[in-house]
Amino acid sequence: MRRIHACVLRGLIAFLPLHTAFAADDYVFAKLVTRDAIEYPNIARVHDNDGWAYYTFNIGTDGRAHDFSILESNGLTSLNEALRESIESSVYEPARYNGVAVTEQSLVGRAVFMLEGKPGAARRPFMRNYRRIQSALQDGELDAAWLQLEELSAKTGLSLYEELYRQSLYVMYYGLTGDKDREYLHATRVLDFYAEEGDKSLLEEAEYFVPFLVLVYQYEMATMMLGHASLSAQWLEQMAPGTDLAAQMRAHSERVIARVENQEFWIRGKLLTPIYGGDRSTWTTRLLRREIELRDVSGQIDDVLLYCERGVKRLSYTVGQGWIVPASWGDCDLYVTGVSGATFVIAELVDGTLAPGG
Repeated sequence: MRRIHACVLRGLIAFLPLHTAFAADDYVFAKLVTRDAIEYPNIARVHDNDGWAYYTFNIGTDGRAHDFSILESNGLTSLNEALRESIESSVYEPARYNGVAVTEQSLVGRAVFMLEGKPGAARRPFMRNYRRIQSALQDGELDAAWLQLEELSAKTGLSLYEELYRQSLYVMYYGLTGDKDREYLHATRVLDFYAEEGDKSLLEEAEYFVPFLVLVYQYEMATMMLGHASLSAQWLEQMAPGTDLAAQMRAHSERVIARVENQEFWIRGKLLTPIYGGDRSTWTTRLLRREIELRDVSGQIDDVLLYCERGVKRLSYTVGQGWIVPASWGDCDLYVTGVSGATFVIAELVDGTLAPGG
């Protein structure tokens, strides 16, 4: 038997036409109707290949997937093509803007390929390089470590274990250089490998991932991404139940959130260059409040999107414009997309700050 993990980090879901206080622009997101399952390639099965890919595609006005693109993968053509065939078999109800069908770009998806059971261990040549780079970092030889890490990253066919350990080296490198933004990005990539499809011991035990989750929590607190920080605290309780660290993180999260309960607070967002490169970027945060405002934009922002439990909305915006998110939509994640390097502030406001219809 074989098992394939193909999980979209944040897929497109149907827009539910609820009564809201948003602008009159009516955008209905594309809705998936059908898609062929991914077929594990014979050549990958014979060689016990596992792998991963990050990808995007467009959904055309004909309801079909177009312009499929692999942003980053372990470079195994057979796995990439199997993913392509599955995505390009998709049929959607196309997105509509004020009733007219429009082309829509997907958010970044992630697919993981794995045969039944745990994937094979990292190979000896990789582990020799891994230990060499780790030693250089521990000795403060950052330039030498970077060159070796980039050489390692140029190799194709890295297994799931090898990709996990490679990302951990980047976390260590950026932590030593003081680049908290890049450290955060790579720490979130490490956490992608925890609990694939609910299997909590797929690669490493929970203890391996705890320090990376702590780094993520600290970054979210520093940038006032309090909704995300609260989720990270909850995740740690699941990852390390009953530990003092989990209890301390949850208590700290609750104290900070209580401190701003009756006042607005500001999240400082930045569109960071993605790990896979390119000039387009997406930033996201979990919202705590139902009233928000976009301020202090520098650089190019293309879209502001809301992904909620019971609704999805592309927001028409101008700087300084506020929105009231209907309580009936449930918990919401805010996405901002645009050109890497853009910065902005999301103000989370006290309920009642904005007039209905604002």
